[in-house]
Amino acid sequence: VSSVPIADAQDAPLVGSVAVTFSQRMSPAAASADAIWLEGPAGIVPTDVQLLGDGRTVVLSPAEPLVDVTAYTVRGNAGVVDHFGQAIALGDAPSTVLLSFVTGDFTPPPLPEPGSIMVSVPTDGTCTAIGGAGSVEAGTLVVLRNQSTGETTTVEASADGSFTVSGAAEVGDDIDILFIDASGNETTF
Repeated sequence: VSSVPIADAQDAPLVGSVAVTFSQRMSPAAASADAIWLEGPAGIVPTDVQLLGDGRTVVLSPAEPLVDVTAYTVRGNAGVVDHFGQAIALGDAPSTVLLSFVTGDFTPPPLPEPGSIMVSVPTDGTCTAIGGAGSVEAGTLVVLRNQSTGETTTVEASADGSFTVSGAAEVGDDIDILFIDASGNETTF
């Protein structure tokens, strides 16, 4: 059995289909939500199930995007039969795991609470942004970006979520702050 995403993937996409390719051509009955299904932490995920023209690949298309950083499993029961009528091996279990994967982290960091960040008016060619404890997640990269000059200064938020970042700026420059989490997701403030 091969699959998309690959077995035990840790960064599967949230949208798109899940495909399981068997070594034998499968019976059309294998492409049934009663025979093969996708499970998440809340139970069975509603999907459209199709057998591709190659007769070996069953595609499960979730009705809604999956949840990020969540474990999913494709399971099959005795209804998953090949074109000879032989069911997949189940042993004593009512179903078997065909594929397990975890979706990636695609959610950008939340915007800091109002009032948790102070940004100074540029003086002597420098602008400073200060975020108190809990402003951002620990380890978040904080980038002070001067849109007018293209200059950036980056710091990593401390363990308590606080940070201080200073960069070159003059009065009238367009300044923004980017927050980038460990997965590379970003939010602009």
